[in-house]
Amino acid sequence: MVPTLYSSAWKAQDGSLGIVMANISDHEREIGFILDPARYELPKTGKVTIITSQNEPVVLQDYNETTTIKFNIPERSTLVISIR
Repeated sequence: MVPTLYSSAWKAQDGSLGIVMANISDHEREIGFILDPARYELPKTGKVTIITSQNEPVVLQDYNETTTIKFNIPERSTLVISIR
């Protein structure tokens, strides 16, 4: 079986965290993870923004210390999650 969701993360020079995701499936996928800002040397509070090729960046949610992040990624799409 071949994976249908690919991701990679990096820490930018400005201190923000970026996560890129690609869903190559024919089905929408629900994504969920726990963000622990201390693990990535991020501020205790900030914003989680989703950036797609079709839309302007959208603030998904604010975070305050350890927070659960949940969203859906459409079928056959890519997006970037910016955490700052």
